[in-house]
Amino acid sequence: MSICDFIIANGVDILAITETGLETVIDEHMLFDLIPSGYDILHTARSGSRGGGVAVVFKQGLNTKKIVSTTNYVHA
Repeated sequence: MSICDFIIANGVDILAITETGLETVIDEHMLFDLIPSGYDILHTARSGSRGGGVAVVFKQGLNTKKIVSTTNYVHA
């Protein structure tokens, strides 16, 4: 089941995704395959290495705001 199918089948309003593996620049056409019509996505790639990244998919019309962290967390 794709992310798009999951969102539609479960009536999801907000979906957080970790370890997206998406690059800093995402092809707009690829995004349309990931999320259904009527939704938006905010994504932050992992800087300095491959993999990682987080994304939030949400219904359009929800009052959202992207907050950028100024703290770099490193696993010990």
